[in-house]
Amino acid sequence: MSGDIFETAGGGPGLNFGEREAEALVKALASGESTSIPVSITAGDGFALKLEDLQKTLVNVSFTEEEFQFFRRITKEGAQQTVTQYSRVVSHGDDWGSGVIAEDETPEDGSSAFERVAELIRYFGVKGGVTLPMAMSQTIEGEAMGIETSERTLDILRKVEKAMWYGDNTLDSKQMNGLRALMLAKTSSDLIIDLRGRLLNREDITGAVAKCGSEPFFGRPNEAHMNLEVLEGFMRSLYPKERIGLPAPNAGGELGLNVERLRTSRGVVNLVPSVFINDQLPSAPTVAVGTASKRPATPTITTGATRFAAPQAGSKWTVDDAGDYLWSVAAANRYGRSLAVNANVGGLALAVVAGDRVDIVVSGGVGPDPMWYEFYRTQKGGTTAYLVRRIPAVAAGGATTYVDKNEYLPKCSSVFLIENRPQAIAIRQLGPMMRILLAVTGPVFNFMLLLFMVLLLKAPNKHVLFLNAGHPTLSS
Repeated sequence: MSGDIFETAGGGPGLNFGEREAEALVKALASGESTSIPVSITAGDGFALKLEDLQKTLVNVSFTEEEFQFFRRITKEGAQQTVTQYSRVVSHGDDWGSGVIAEDETPEDGSSAFERVAELIRYFGVKGGVTLPMAMSQTIEGEAMGIETSERTLDILRKVEKAMWYGDNTLDSKQMNGLRALMLAKTSSDLIIDLRGRLLNREDITGAVAKCGSEPFFGRPNEAHMNLEVLEGFMRSLYPKERIGLPAPNAGGELGLNVERLRTSRGVVNLVPSVFINDQLPSAPTVAVGTASKRPATPTITTGATRFAAPQAGSKWTVDDAGDYLWSVAAANRYGRSLAVNANVGGLALAVVAGDRVDIVVSGGVGPDPMWYEFYRTQKGGTTAYLVRRIPAVAAGGATTYVDKNEYLPKCSSVFLIENRPQAIAIRQLGPMMRILLAVTGPVFNFMLLLFMVLLLKAPNKHVLFLNAGHPTLSS
Protein backbone atom coordinates (compact mmCIF):
# COMPACT_ATOMS: atom_id res chain seq x y z
CA MET A 1 0.00 0.00 0.00
CA SER A 2 1.35 3.39 -0.93
CA GLY A 3 0.93 6.70 0.75
CA ASP A 4 -1.67 7.99 -1.70
CA ILE A 5 -4.12 10.60 -0.56
CA PHE A 6 -7.60 9.09 -0.16
CA GLU A 7 -10.68 11.07 -1.05
CA THR A 8 -13.69 11.47 1.15
CA ALA A 9 -17.20 10.51 0.02
CA GLY A 10 -17.65 14.11 -1.12
CA GLY A 11 -14.61 13.96 -3.38
CA GLY A 12 -12.37 16.18 -1.21
CA PRO A 13 -8.99 15.32 0.29
CA GLY A 14 -9.12 12.74 3.07
CA LEU A 15 -6.73 10.95 5.44
CA ASN A 16 -3.07 10.54 4.49
CA PHE A 17 -3.01 6.74 5.05
CA GLY A 18 0.35 5.02 4.49
CA GLU A 19 1.88 1.61 5.26
CA ARG A 20 2.69 2.43 8.91
CA GLU A 21 -0.88 3.53 9.53
CA ALA A 22 -2.22 0.39 7.84
CA GLU A 23 -0.01 -1.84 10.00
CA ALA A 24 -1.25 -0.10 13.13
CA LEU A 25 -4.86 -0.59 12.02
CA VAL A 26 -4.33 -4.29 11.32
CA LYS A 27 -2.69 -4.68 14.74
CA ALA A 28 -5.71 -3.06 16.43
CA LEU A 29 -8.18 -5.13 14.45
CA ALA A 30 -6.36 -8.36 15.30
CA SER A 31 -5.74 -7.69 18.97
CA GLY A 32 -7.44 -10.92 20.06
CA GLU A 33 -10.69 -12.02 21.63
CA SER A 34 -9.63 -12.18 25.27
CA THR A 35 -11.49 -10.08 27.81
CA SER A 36 -8.79 -10.46 30.47
CA ILE A 37 -5.47 -8.61 30.72
CA PRO A 38 -2.64 -10.94 29.60
CA VAL A 39 -0.73 -12.54 32.47
CA SER A 40 2.60 -11.81 30.74
CA ILE A 41 3.21 -8.98 28.33
CA THR A 42 5.48 -9.67 25.38
CA ALA A 43 7.04 -7.18 23.00
CA GLY A 44 4.57 -6.13 20.32
CA ASP A 45 1.57 -7.51 22.20
CA GLY A 46 -1.20 -4.95 21.83
CA PHE A 47 -4.03 -5.73 24.27
CA ALA A 48 -6.73 -3.31 23.21
CA LEU A 49 -9.54 -1.93 25.34
CA LYS A 50 -12.78 -3.80 24.71
CA LEU A 51 -16.14 -2.10 24.47
CA GLU A 52 -18.68 -3.63 26.87
CA ASP A 53 -21.59 -5.49 25.31
CA LEU A 54 -24.59 -3.41 26.32
CA GLN A 55 -27.20 -6.08 25.59
CA LYS A 56 -29.36 -7.42 28.44
CA THR A 57 -27.39 -10.07 30.30
CA LEU A 58 -29.77 -11.22 33.04
CA VAL A 59 -31.16 -14.62 32.06
CA ASN A 60 -33.62 -16.47 34.31
CA VAL A 61 -32.72 -20.15 34.48
CA SER A 62 -35.08 -20.90 37.37
CA PHE A 63 -38.86 -20.67 37.88
CA THR A 64 -41.10 -17.70 37.05
CA GLU A 65 -44.28 -16.39 38.66
CA GLU A 66 -46.30 -18.49 36.21
CA GLU A 67 -45.32 -21.61 38.19
CA PHE A 68 -47.28 -20.55 41.28
CA GLN A 69 -50.46 -22.24 40.08
CA PHE A 70 -52.08 -22.93 43.45
CA PHE A 71 -51.48 -19.49 44.95
CA ARG A 72 -52.61 -17.76 41.76
CA ARG A 73 -55.80 -19.75 41.28
CA ILE A 74 -57.17 -19.97 44.80
CA THR A 75 -59.57 -17.39 46.26
CA LYS A 76 -58.04 -14.81 48.60
CA GLU A 77 -60.15 -13.53 51.48
CA GLY A 78 -59.39 -10.82 54.00
CA ALA A 79 -58.74 -11.43 57.70
CA GLN A 80 -59.01 -8.86 60.49
CA GLN A 81 -57.42 -10.83 63.33
CA THR A 82 -54.52 -13.22 63.82
CA VAL A 83 -57.12 -15.88 64.63
CA THR A 84 -59.56 -16.21 61.75
CA GLN A 85 -62.87 -18.00 62.11
CA TYR A 86 -65.63 -19.28 59.88
CA SER A 87 -68.77 -21.39 60.23
CA ARG A 88 -69.84 -24.28 58.05
CA VAL A 89 -73.06 -26.22 57.68
CA VAL A 90 -72.42 -29.87 58.51
CA SER A 91 -75.96 -31.06 57.76
CA HIS A 92 -79.36 -29.64 56.84
CA GLY A 93 -81.17 -31.99 59.20
CA ASP A 94 -81.37 -35.63 60.25
CA ASP A 95 -81.24 -37.96 57.27
CA TRP A 96 -83.95 -40.36 58.37
CA GLY A 97 -87.69 -40.70 57.98
CA SER A 98 -89.81 -40.09 54.91
CA GLY A 99 -91.08 -36.66 55.91
CA VAL A 100 -94.71 -37.58 55.41
CA ILE A 101 -97.26 -36.95 58.13
CA ALA A 102 -100.86 -37.83 58.88
CA GLU A 103 -103.61 -35.35 58.22
CA ASP A 104 -103.81 -34.32 61.87
CA GLU A 105 -100.18 -34.93 62.87
CA THR A 106 -97.52 -32.35 63.78
CA PRO A 107 -94.20 -32.82 61.88
CA GLU A 108 -91.04 -33.80 63.71
CA ASP A 109 -88.58 -31.08 64.62
CA GLY A 110 -85.90 -30.30 62.04
CA SER A 111 -82.41 -29.37 63.19
CA SER A 112 -79.41 -28.30 61.11
CA ALA A 113 -75.87 -28.80 62.35
CA PHE A 114 -73.30 -26.02 62.24
CA GLU A 115 -69.64 -26.05 63.12
CA ARG A 116 -67.38 -23.20 64.15
CA VAL A 117 -63.76 -23.41 62.96
CA ALA A 118 -60.82 -21.23 64.03
CA GLU A 119 -57.41 -21.11 62.37
CA LEU A 120 -54.24 -19.23 63.28
CA ILE A 121 -52.73 -16.87 60.73
CA ARG A 122 -49.20 -17.97 59.79
CA TYR A 123 -46.32 -15.65 59.02
CA PHE A 124 -44.03 -15.81 55.99
CA GLY A 125 -41.10 -13.49 55.35
CA VAL A 126 -37.81 -13.00 53.53
CA LYS A 127 -35.13 -10.34 53.84
CA GLY A 128 -33.35 -8.54 51.02
CA GLY A 129 -30.91 -5.71 50.65
CA VAL A 130 -28.76 -3.65 48.32
CA THR A 131 -25.52 -1.87 49.20
CA LEU A 132 -25.27 1.88 48.62
CA PRO A 133 -22.61 1.56 45.88
CA MET A 134 -24.75 -0.99 44.06
CA ALA A 135 -27.83 1.20 44.38
CA MET A 136 -25.86 4.10 42.87
CA SER A 137 -24.40 2.03 40.04
CA GLN A 138 -25.90 1.82 36.62
CA THR A 139 -26.60 -1.82 35.78
CA ILE A 140 -27.55 -3.28 32.44
CA GLU A 141 -30.38 -5.31 33.96
CA GLY A 142 -32.07 -2.31 35.55
CA GLU A 143 -32.31 -0.59 38.90
CA ALA A 144 -30.68 -2.76 41.58
CA MET A 145 -33.32 -2.32 44.28
CA GLY A 146 -36.07 -3.18 41.82
CA ILE A 147 -34.26 -6.37 40.79
CA GLU A 148 -33.66 -7.39 44.41
CA THR A 149 -37.31 -6.77 45.31
CA SER A 150 -38.46 -8.85 42.34
CA GLU A 151 -36.09 -11.68 43.26
CA ARG A 152 -37.20 -11.75 46.89
CA THR A 153 -40.85 -11.71 45.78
CA LEU A 154 -40.26 -14.87 43.75
CA ASP A 155 -38.43 -16.33 46.73
CA ILE A 156 -41.27 -15.80 49.22
CA LEU A 157 -43.94 -16.94 46.75
CA ARG A 158 -42.02 -20.16 46.18
CA LYS A 159 -41.94 -20.77 49.93
CA VAL A 160 -45.67 -20.03 50.18
CA GLU A 161 -46.55 -22.28 47.24
CA LYS A 162 -44.61 -25.19 48.75
CA ALA A 163 -46.19 -24.59 52.15
CA MET A 164 -49.66 -24.61 50.60
CA TRP A 165 -48.97 -28.15 49.38
CA TYR A 166 -46.74 -29.66 52.07
CA GLY A 167 -46.72 -27.48 55.18
CA ASP A 168 -47.12 -29.58 58.32
CA ASN A 169 -47.78 -28.09 61.73
CA THR A 170 -46.76 -31.33 63.46
CA LEU A 171 -43.19 -30.86 62.22
CA ASP A 172 -42.84 -27.24 63.27
CA SER A 173 -45.49 -25.41 65.30
CA LYS A 174 -44.88 -22.25 63.24
CA GLN A 175 -45.67 -23.96 59.94
CA MET A 176 -48.97 -23.59 58.16
CA ASN A 177 -50.74 -26.85 57.42
CA GLY A 178 -50.71 -27.43 53.69
CA LEU A 179 -53.38 -29.13 51.64
CA ARG A 180 -51.85 -32.61 51.94
CA ALA A 181 -51.67 -32.47 55.75
CA LEU A 182 -55.17 -30.98 55.99
CA MET A 183 -56.70 -33.65 53.78
CA LEU A 184 -54.93 -36.53 55.53
CA ALA A 185 -56.27 -35.21 58.84
CA LYS A 186 -59.80 -34.16 57.85
CA THR A 187 -60.93 -35.74 54.58
CA SER A 188 -62.92 -38.98 54.65
CA SER A 189 -60.83 -42.08 54.03
CA ASP A 190 -63.25 -42.89 51.18
CA LEU A 191 -61.84 -39.89 49.33
CA ILE A 192 -58.16 -40.78 49.84
CA ILE A 193 -57.13 -43.13 47.04
CA ASP A 194 -53.79 -44.94 47.01
CA LEU A 195 -52.55 -45.64 43.47
CA ARG A 196 -49.61 -47.71 44.78
CA GLY A 197 -47.20 -46.46 42.15
CA ARG A 198 -49.26 -46.93 39.00
CA LEU A 199 -49.95 -44.17 36.47
CA LEU A 200 -53.01 -41.96 36.88
CA ASN A 201 -55.69 -42.63 34.25
CA ARG A 202 -58.97 -41.13 33.13
CA GLU A 203 -61.09 -43.61 35.07
CA ASP A 204 -59.31 -42.63 38.29
CA ILE A 205 -60.41 -39.02 37.94
CA THR A 206 -63.94 -39.64 36.63
CA GLY A 207 -64.55 -42.31 39.27
CA ALA A 208 -63.24 -40.07 42.07
CA VAL A 209 -65.45 -37.20 40.89
CA ALA A 210 -68.48 -39.50 40.93
CA LYS A 211 -67.66 -40.75 44.42
CA CYS A 212 -67.02 -37.24 45.75
CA GLY A 213 -70.19 -35.97 44.12
CA SER A 214 -72.40 -38.64 45.66
CA GLU A 215 -74.17 -38.58 49.02
CA PRO A 216 -73.01 -37.75 51.68
CA PHE A 217 -70.22 -35.61 50.16
CA PHE A 218 -71.99 -33.69 47.35
CA GLY A 219 -68.72 -32.33 46.01
CA ARG A 220 -68.05 -30.84 42.58
CA PRO A 221 -64.28 -31.08 42.01
CA ASN A 222 -63.17 -28.82 39.16
CA GLU A 223 -59.36 -28.90 39.28
CA ALA A 224 -56.78 -31.70 39.40
CA HIS A 225 -53.33 -30.47 40.44
CA MET A 226 -50.45 -32.85 39.76
CA ASN A 227 -46.76 -33.09 38.95
CA LEU A 228 -45.95 -32.43 35.30
CA GLU A 229 -44.60 -35.97 34.84
CA VAL A 230 -47.80 -37.46 36.27
CA LEU A 231 -49.78 -35.41 33.75
CA GLU A 232 -47.48 -36.68 31.00
CA GLY A 233 -48.23 -40.27 32.01
CA PHE A 234 -51.95 -39.46 32.09
CA MET A 235 -51.84 -38.07 28.54
CA ARG A 236 -49.89 -41.09 27.27
CA SER A 237 -52.66 -43.36 28.56
CA LEU A 238 -55.25 -41.63 26.38
CA TYR A 239 -53.95 -42.82 23.03
CA PRO A 240 -52.41 -46.08 21.83
CA LYS A 241 -48.73 -45.82 21.11
CA GLU A 242 -47.91 -44.64 17.57
CA ARG A 243 -51.57 -44.73 16.51
CA ILE A 244 -53.94 -41.95 15.50
CA GLY A 245 -57.62 -41.90 14.85
CA LEU A 246 -58.53 -41.69 11.16
CA PRO A 247 -59.47 -39.50 9.51
CA ALA A 248 -56.85 -37.47 11.33
CA PRO A 249 -57.73 -33.81 11.99
CA ASN A 250 -55.65 -31.19 10.25
CA ALA A 251 -53.34 -30.03 13.05
CA GLY A 252 -50.90 -28.18 10.85
CA GLY A 253 -48.31 -30.93 11.05
CA GLU A 254 -48.41 -31.14 14.85
CA LEU A 255 -48.11 -34.51 16.53
CA GLY A 256 -49.07 -35.23 20.12
CA LEU A 257 -51.86 -34.73 22.60
CA ASN A 258 -52.21 -31.89 25.11
CA VAL A 259 -55.04 -32.46 27.57
CA GLU A 260 -56.07 -29.44 29.62
CA ARG A 261 -59.59 -30.43 30.68
CA LEU A 262 -61.53 -33.61 31.34
CA ARG A 263 -65.31 -33.86 31.17
CA THR A 264 -66.89 -35.85 34.00
CA SER A 265 -70.35 -36.62 35.35
CA ARG A 266 -70.14 -33.55 37.61
CA GLY A 267 -68.71 -31.11 35.09
CA VAL A 268 -65.35 -30.21 33.60
CA VAL A 269 -62.14 -30.79 35.57
CA ASN A 270 -59.15 -28.60 34.69
CA LEU A 271 -55.84 -30.49 34.68
CA VAL A 272 -53.24 -28.22 36.29
CA PRO A 273 -49.54 -29.19 36.21
CA SER A 274 -47.35 -27.97 39.07
CA VAL A 275 -43.57 -28.11 39.36
CA PHE A 276 -43.87 -27.87 43.15
CA ILE A 277 -45.88 -31.08 43.68
CA ASN A 278 -43.04 -33.48 44.37
CA ASP A 279 -43.86 -35.44 47.56
CA GLN A 280 -41.56 -38.42 47.16
CA LEU A 281 -39.31 -37.17 44.35
CA PRO A 282 -36.37 -35.39 46.08
CA SER A 283 -33.29 -37.60 46.37
CA ALA A 284 -31.22 -37.89 49.53
CA PRO A 285 -29.16 -34.68 49.98
CA THR A 286 -25.40 -35.02 49.75
CA VAL A 287 -24.67 -31.55 51.17
CA ALA A 288 -26.15 -29.57 54.04
CA VAL A 289 -28.18 -26.44 53.26
CA GLY A 290 -29.18 -23.42 55.31
CA THR A 291 -27.53 -21.25 57.94
CA ALA A 292 -24.69 -23.33 59.39
CA SER A 293 -25.07 -22.01 62.94
CA LYS A 294 -28.83 -22.68 63.02
CA ARG A 295 -29.37 -25.85 61.02
CA PRO A 296 -29.20 -29.24 62.76
CA ALA A 297 -26.07 -31.35 62.58
CA THR A 298 -25.84 -34.67 60.78
CA PRO A 299 -28.01 -37.16 62.71
CA THR A 300 -26.70 -40.21 64.53
CA ILE A 301 -28.10 -43.62 63.59
CA THR A 302 -28.85 -45.23 66.96
CA THR A 303 -30.28 -48.41 65.45
CA GLY A 304 -29.88 -49.12 61.77
CA ALA A 305 -32.68 -50.41 59.53
CA THR A 306 -34.04 -53.50 61.26
CA ARG A 307 -36.55 -55.89 59.72
CA PHE A 308 -39.46 -57.24 61.75
CA ALA A 309 -40.88 -60.34 60.12
CA ALA A 310 -44.44 -60.72 58.90
CA PRO A 311 -47.20 -60.51 59.79
CA GLN A 312 -46.98 -56.87 60.91
CA ALA A 313 -50.21 -54.93 61.46
CA GLY A 314 -50.85 -52.33 58.77
CA SER A 315 -47.93 -53.45 56.59
CA LYS A 316 -48.23 -52.59 52.90
CA TRP A 317 -45.19 -54.54 51.82
CA THR A 318 -46.48 -56.93 49.17
CA VAL A 319 -45.03 -59.90 47.30
CA ASP A 320 -44.15 -57.59 44.40
CA ASP A 321 -42.25 -55.32 46.82
CA ALA A 322 -40.02 -58.10 48.14
CA GLY A 323 -36.38 -57.22 47.53
CA ASP A 324 -33.34 -55.28 48.75
CA TYR A 325 -33.57 -51.68 49.96
CA LEU A 326 -31.38 -48.88 51.30
CA TRP A 327 -32.47 -46.08 53.66
CA SER A 328 -30.99 -42.65 54.40
CA VAL A 329 -31.99 -39.97 56.90
CA ALA A 330 -31.41 -36.22 57.21
CA ALA A 331 -32.18 -33.86 60.11
CA ALA A 332 -34.04 -30.61 59.41
CA ASN A 333 -35.51 -27.50 61.01
CA ARG A 334 -36.88 -24.23 59.66
CA TYR A 335 -33.35 -22.90 59.13
CA GLY A 336 -31.86 -25.72 57.10
CA ARG A 337 -31.20 -29.41 56.63
CA SER A 338 -28.23 -31.68 57.19
CA LEU A 339 -26.80 -34.02 54.62
CA ALA A 340 -28.30 -37.51 54.59
CA VAL A 341 -26.52 -40.47 56.17
CA ASN A 342 -26.95 -44.14 55.33
CA ALA A 343 -29.31 -45.77 57.84
CA ASN A 344 -28.64 -49.41 56.95
CA VAL A 345 -26.63 -51.63 59.27
CA GLY A 346 -23.09 -51.61 57.90
CA GLY A 347 -24.37 -49.66 54.91
CA LEU A 348 -25.59 -52.91 53.35
CA ALA A 349 -28.95 -53.37 51.63
CA LEU A 350 -31.71 -54.96 53.70
CA ALA A 351 -33.96 -57.67 52.26
CA VAL A 352 -37.70 -57.17 52.91
CA VAL A 353 -40.59 -59.53 52.17
CA ALA A 354 -44.37 -59.20 52.15
CA GLY A 355 -45.97 -58.26 55.46
CA ASP A 356 -42.75 -56.99 57.08
CA ARG A 357 -41.98 -53.68 58.67
CA VAL A 358 -38.64 -51.87 59.03
CA ASP A 359 -37.66 -49.73 62.04
CA ILE A 360 -34.92 -47.09 62.20
CA VAL A 361 -33.92 -45.22 65.37
CA VAL A 362 -32.14 -41.90 64.92
CA SER A 363 -30.88 -39.19 67.31
CA GLY A 364 -29.80 -35.59 66.88
CA GLY A 365 -26.15 -34.70 66.37
CA VAL A 366 -24.09 -32.09 68.21
CA GLY A 367 -25.58 -28.66 67.56
CA PRO A 368 -29.06 -27.18 67.13
CA ASP A 369 -31.85 -29.68 67.74
CA PRO A 370 -33.71 -31.02 64.70
CA MET A 371 -37.43 -30.32 64.39
CA TRP A 372 -38.04 -33.24 62.08
CA TYR A 373 -36.29 -36.02 60.21
CA GLU A 374 -36.54 -36.81 56.52
CA PHE A 375 -36.33 -40.47 55.58
CA TYR A 376 -35.27 -41.60 52.11
CA ARG A 377 -35.53 -45.04 50.55
CA THR A 378 -34.46 -46.63 47.29
CA GLN A 379 -36.76 -48.40 44.90
CA LYS A 380 -36.45 -52.18 44.94
CA GLY A 381 -32.87 -53.07 44.06
CA GLY A 382 -32.01 -49.42 43.42
CA THR A 383 -29.15 -47.23 44.61
CA THR A 384 -30.74 -43.75 44.62
CA ALA A 385 -32.82 -43.01 47.72
CA TYR A 386 -35.92 -40.79 47.43
CA LEU A 387 -37.89 -38.99 50.14
CA VAL A 388 -40.66 -41.17 51.57
CA ARG A 389 -41.56 -39.61 54.92
CA ARG A 390 -41.01 -36.67 57.24
CA ILE A 391 -41.68 -37.25 60.96
CA PRO A 392 -41.38 -34.98 64.03
CA ALA A 393 -38.18 -35.28 66.04
CA VAL A 394 -38.26 -36.09 69.72
CA ALA A 395 -37.44 -32.98 71.76
CA ALA A 396 -33.82 -32.18 72.65
CA GLY A 397 -32.48 -34.49 69.96
CA GLY A 398 -33.77 -37.61 71.70
CA ALA A 399 -34.10 -40.98 70.02
CA THR A 400 -36.80 -40.92 67.32
CA THR A 401 -38.16 -44.14 65.81
CA TYR A 402 -39.35 -44.36 62.22
CA VAL A 403 -41.52 -47.32 61.27
CA ASP A 404 -41.60 -48.04 57.54
CA LYS A 405 -44.65 -50.07 56.53
CA ASN A 406 -44.34 -49.03 52.90
CA GLU A 407 -47.23 -46.56 53.08
CA TYR A 408 -45.40 -44.12 50.81
CA LEU A 409 -43.47 -45.19 47.74
CA PRO A 410 -40.27 -43.56 46.47
CA LYS A 411 -40.40 -41.59 43.23
CA CYS A 412 -44.16 -41.02 43.42
CA SER A 413 -46.26 -37.95 44.18
CA SER A 414 -49.77 -36.87 45.16
CA VAL A 415 -52.61 -35.68 42.93
CA PHE A 416 -54.99 -33.12 44.43
CA LEU A 417 -58.51 -33.22 42.96
CA ILE A 418 -60.13 -30.16 44.50
CA GLU A 419 -63.30 -28.12 44.34
CA ASN A 420 -61.71 -24.71 43.87
CA ARG A 421 -64.60 -22.55 45.03
CA PRO A 422 -64.66 -20.07 47.94
CA GLN A 423 -67.08 -22.18 49.96
CA ALA A 424 -64.77 -25.20 49.76
CA ILE A 425 -61.19 -23.85 49.95
CA ALA A 426 -59.61 -20.41 50.26
CA ILE A 427 -56.73 -18.36 51.64
CA ARG A 428 -57.25 -15.84 54.43
CA GLN A 429 -54.73 -12.98 54.34
CA LEU A 430 -54.09 -10.43 57.06
CA GLY A 431 -53.51 -7.83 54.36
CA PRO A 432 -51.64 -8.18 51.06
CA MET A 433 -47.93 -8.88 50.74
CA MET A 434 -46.01 -5.93 52.17
CA ARG A 435 -42.50 -4.50 51.83
CA ILE A 436 -41.03 -2.88 54.93
CA LEU A 437 -37.75 -0.94 54.90
CA LEU A 438 -35.43 -1.69 57.80
CA ALA A 439 -33.40 0.87 59.71
CA VAL A 440 -30.27 2.05 57.90
CA THR A 441 -27.26 1.35 60.12
CA GLY A 442 -24.65 1.25 57.37
CA PRO A 443 -24.26 1.70 53.62
CA VAL A 444 -26.87 -1.02 52.97
CA PHE A 445 -30.59 -0.65 52.30
CA ASN A 446 -32.32 -3.69 53.83
CA PHE A 447 -35.99 -4.58 53.59
CA MET A 448 -38.44 -7.34 54.49
CA LEU A 449 -41.17 -8.89 52.39
CA LEU A 450 -43.96 -10.23 54.61
CA LEU A 451 -47.13 -12.19 53.97
CA PHE A 452 -49.50 -13.23 56.75
CA MET A 453 -52.00 -15.91 55.70
CA VAL A 454 -53.51 -19.33 56.32
CA LEU A 455 -54.98 -21.99 54.02
CA LEU A 456 -58.56 -22.90 54.90
CA LEU A 457 -59.96 -26.30 53.91
CA LYS A 458 -63.54 -25.28 54.55
CA ALA A 459 -65.20 -28.39 53.14
CA PRO A 460 -62.78 -31.32 53.60
CA ASN A 461 -65.06 -33.87 51.90
CA LYS A 462 -65.46 -31.99 48.64
CA HIS A 463 -61.92 -32.89 47.55
CA VAL A 464 -60.07 -36.11 46.69
CA LEU A 465 -56.44 -36.96 47.43
CA PHE A 466 -54.56 -39.50 45.33
CA LEU A 467 -51.44 -40.90 47.02
CA ASN A 468 -48.45 -42.59 45.39
CA ALA A 469 -49.17 -41.62 41.78
CA GLY A 470 -46.51 -43.19 39.61
CA HIS A 471 -44.26 -41.34 37.19
CA PRO A 472 -43.68 -42.58 33.65
CA THR A 473 -40.21 -43.56 32.50
CA LEU A 474 -38.86 -40.54 30.66
CA SER A 475 -36.04 -40.75 28.13
CA SER A 476 -32.81 -39.18 29.34
